Amino acid sequence: MKLKRSTSKRVPLGRKYKIQKKVAQHRRKIKKIVSKSVILKNRKPKILKIPNSWPFKEQMLNEIIEKQENIKLEKEQRRKNMKEEVQIKEQDKKLSEIMQIDEVKKSKLTNLDDLYEDAIIRQGKFEENSTIEDINDNEVADSSRRVFLRDLRKLIEVSDIILEILDARDPLGYRCHDLERSIVGQGKKLILIINKVDLVPSEVAMRWLIYLRREFPTLAFKSAINSSSDHGVNQVKGNGLGVSEEFLKTSSAAFGTSALMSLIKNYARCGDKSRSVTVGIIGYPNVGKSSLVNSLKRSCSVKIGATAGITRQLQYIDLDSTTQLVDSPGVVFTGNSTDPINILRNTVQLTNVKDYFDPINVLLEKASREVLLKLYRLPDFNDTHDFLTSVARSRGKLNKGGVPDTNTAAMIVLSDWFTGKIPFYTLPPDLDQQEKSSISVVSNWSEEFKLDDLFTDNNLNVL
Repeated sequence: MKLKRSTSKRVPLGRKYKIQKKVAQHRRKIKKIVSKSVILKNRKPKILKIPNSWPFKEQMLNEIIEKQENIKLEKEQRRKNMKEEVQIKEQDKKLSEIMQIDEVKKSKLTNLDDLYEDAIIRQGKFEENSTIEDINDNEVADSSRRVFLRDLRKLIEVSDIILEILDARDPLGYRCHDLERSIVGQGKKLILIINKVDLVPSEVAMRWLIYLRREFPTLAFKSAINSSSDHGVNQVKGNGLGVSEEFLKTSSAAFGTSALMSLIKNYARCGDKSRSVTVGIIGYPNVGKSSLVNSLKRSCSVKIGATAGITRQLQYIDLDSTTQLVDSPGVVFTGNSTDPINILRNTVQLTNVKDYFDPINVLLEKASREVLLKLYRLPDFNDTHDFLTSVARSRGKLNKGGVPDTNTAAMIVLSDWFTGKIPFYTLPPDLDQQEKSSISVVSNWSEEFKLDDLFTDNNLNVL
């Protein structure tokens, strides 16, 4: 029977000292053998010196220096050749990956719709009979935008009335004139909605209403803040006459719903009463389209949020037995979603922004310096980097070593800009005589919509 080996390291002291003695003897023996053996130590190579008496010494030295320089040049050339070979291999690898991706995409095109979308991407144009071909979607490579534009065309086709939602702080920046001309050209009724009127002074909102009503019917609106709750949506009761500016800014109730509903009902009465009225809602991302739907429905019918891109497809909501609302995804009509101006319009999520410097630089040009200094309790700053550094220090956003985190500071400033903590608004431009004489849309619709009474009520609500 094999004895179990003990795992303990405890040994008698006699055995311990005996082992140490034998180890010491073994080391002395090895050291003695090494010292007796002939082992050449590493020595530096001897420098061969040329005697001064040799007549060709200078010529020999020049040849040696020339050889050394040639060796250096050869090494550098070899390094360059190796780098070029590596770059060529990387390019070939990328090309092969792109070709493989294209082959995979082609293999996935199984139906006519996929083939049609692939043809659109490759040819860079839409259908010849499209009425919104003026919108240049070839500037954007994102396939989701092309899908949104296709949904937009479908929405215009099925809608009788189209609501274009504008931000009260910059209504002209949220308009798309090519799209408006296309809508009117198809015989659709277009209504402009100035949303978020609580973020601008009442006088500014009134001036924008007067300016925009020269082109299209325009109403002021404010969505309910608590529209995502389960208890429904609060609204200003009655016609909202005598609502003060302080109440408009502090109240969470919806504002402008009665005027908008009356406008839609007036059109339904004038049209064919046997069919329902379809109201399409369009606008930039995160301008308040879904919040307007919830305010009209008085319930959380569609999902909303503070970030852009929550609505990904057309949503049909029955307002009543004769009225249907169609909510659409937000589309950036001008430029790219990564442009600084569009970033300030909250058309892209902050986590997807790669460079915060440009949008903050544009923000500093638009916002008041005194307001920023007071809001963030900062000393006077010289440039954008100095401003972000001061904000990071005042908010305690520091990286390792006490370095200010300017990216986090930029996200804080942009969030305050989106929510209206940083006040900003634009004023309407003055119309010249040519523009005044060319505007006749509202006068043609005034009888059908009964605009005079509705505009009067909505104006009193704003003031």
